[in-house]
Amino acid sequence: MNPASPNLNGKPDILAGQMANLLRNLDPPARSEILAAFPSRVSDLLALGETELTPELRAWALAQDTEEEIVAGLREVRATGGLEFRDLLEKLEQELPQGRAG
Repeated sequence: MNPASPNLNGKPDILAGQMANLLRNLDPPARSEILAAFPSRVSDLLALGETELTPELRAWALAQDTEEEIVAGLREVRATGGLEFRDLLEKLEQELPQGRAG
């Protein structure tokens, strides 16, 4: 792990394990082909930057919040890495009416 990135907290190992599980059932030549192409393909996808939303997804998102709120939320997620699942559950439980959680 890169010592300059302490906030990764084992995520590369988790991702590598998930990738290994996906590749485990492939024959060796297919596995080798995917592993050889993977770094450049990931780099290509990262270079694309932002992806466009479908018109339906954009309409739904704009019905939930203003464009400014959506952009602010995306910036926050990019800066902080977003919520952990347990934090999301906790937040949802706090928003439930009393007596409904649990």
